Amino acid sequence: MHLFKKIFENNKEDIPQELKTANEFINIKDIQGNFLYTNSGEIIVYVKVFAKNTKLMNKEEQSEHAKRLTSEFVSENKPFKIYFTNRPVDTSKNIDYQNTLLDYERDNNKIYFLTERMSSFYRLSSSGEALEGETFIVLWEKNVDYAEEELLKRANDMETRFRNCNYKTKILEEKEIIQLVNSYTNPTTAYDENQEYLELPMQITN
Repeated sequence: MHLFKKIFENNKEDIPQELKTANEFINIKDIQGNFLYTNSGEIIVYVKVFAKNTKLMNKEEQSEHAKRLTSEFVSENKPFKIYFTNRPVDTSKNIDYQNTLLDYERDNNKIYFLTERMSSFYRLSSSGEALEGETFIVLWEKNVDYAEEELLKRANDMETRFRNCNYKTKILEEKEIIQLVNSYTNPTTAYDENQEYLELPMQITN
């Protein structure tokens, strides 16, 4: 929770608490493009790092992966923060899609796998464990001349470092930053789900 302390801390001005507006209390001045501007004079950029399952690697591969990450970031000499969070995932569309596939499927093997997949989605939904882990790199600068350019350069450099280690990354844009801030204050906030993969046919190989 320390990550958002810079954003959500109370202003130090001598203003009675009851007279503060919501924006003054959460210390957010504006969100535009790739930037969050604070009332206390910082600009913040968020880089999302998509998960990689290193448990699928053997011990030697894990060791080499750790060395590669270390070598990529050894020259990073400016502070940054790492924010880990879980967000609820809406599985209803996926369940509906599995039902649609079952209605038209005649192959017993595919029916079995589709049924098992649906059961796993139902278990996740009923248990409240339908969560997606997310990782964000947080970069900030004082709001001075050329701060935006400097931050974007750092963010792009950060993306390159992670890509060199086979991680997918994304610099958050305005709508995504708003969603991230909302998820901090309201964990049940809705996200726009990208369901394009549902249009792809499921293939089962022998």
